[in-house]
Amino acid sequence: TGCRDAPKDTASKAKAKLSYLMSAGNRAGYIAACIRQGDVIMLEGCLSWVSTRPPNAKQPLAVLPPGCWPRRREVFFTRGSDLEERRRVDIDQYGRVFCPEGVQDMRLELTGVMFVA
Repeated sequence: TGCRDAPKDTASKAKAKLSYLMSAGNRAGYIAACIRQGDVIMLEGCLSWVSTRPPNAKQPLAVLPPGCWPRRREVFFTRGSDLEERRRVDIDQYGRVFCPEGVQDMRLELTGVMFVA
């Protein structure tokens, strides 16, 4: 269905459109959401995997819905496995989400990632 704006009504600002991100092997209950308001995209939540091996660092971990892709590759730093650790998250112009440093603890936090589509 994609990530598009909800219809605007004349009395208020544009409503936000909510879509969910899932990836292969994602645990039930661990969901990341893609929220779009106008051209601004915000990600909330995390992805987590059930596997004995961490995903390959060159493999996309998830894909954003069409219409929610950045105009160019964007680089973000999100929370890691503890409050002081930071983890790099890349999103390319095709909406693919990467973690080039790898995901050793089988969890990728996306809360706070914001960009213009």
